[in-house]
Amino acid sequence: MTDITIDRAVPGDAEAVRSLLARSGLPLDGLDAAWPSTLVARRGGQVVGCAALEFYADGALLRSVAVAEEARGMGLG
Repeated sequence: MTDITIDRAVPGDAEAVRSLLARSGLPLDGLDAAWPSTLVARRGGQVVGCAALEFYADGALLRSVAVAEEARGMGLG
């Protein structure tokens, strides 16, 4: 998995993250609010995974966790 990097999502990642979530059958509702806590996994410069936290007063909800089909089985999830 050495060719995978994990970074904070940047505005230019939004379309790729939305597409990945849609392909994974996950909702897009609330993604904009969770964007500051969104992380992406990149392989060859392409977004192949994502995850975000939705914060509340007493904790957080892990949401929007998805891995592209071609990157599954690599330990990203």
